[in-house]
Amino acid sequence: MRATTFRSTMTAVVVTPLVAMGMNMGAGTASAATPPTISVQTVGTDTWSVSVDGTATPFADPTLCYVSIGIVTHGVAAAAFTTTLSNSDVAALGTGTHQVSAECPPNSGNKSATLQLYSPRDPINDMRTQFSSDSQGMYGS
Repeated sequence: MRATTFRSTMTAVVVTPLVAMGMNMGAGTASAATPPTISVQTVGTDTWSVSVDGTATPFADPTLCYVSIGIVTHGVAAAAFTTTLSNSDVAALGTGTHQVSAECPPNSGNKSATLQLYSPRDPINDMRTQFSSDSQGMYGS
């Protein structure tokens, strides 16, 4: 019995470090593309500010991003970019919930979080828009 316990202990002491070393040698570092960041803020009483930063994307040509607001997509510079939208701009999309996201570079699948912009501007919709931006669309409110 004592010999079996000793043999099991020695096997564990010798084999465990070798397995750990083999796992570390076989595992390369993985790096995912850094998605662009996006935020939507309320400005004054009738506008929104949409900010996108796609400068951290590690692609050969990260000079362009697609920013989608509802069904409208705009090509913008990947550098830190901010635009303002008025009630009349968003009214063209209609009253309700509009998804806002960015993809840098276009058609790469490297997308930001999808935020919700609630239109028209009023205190309740402003709170919902701000919550979506602050939580990065995590709750889909």
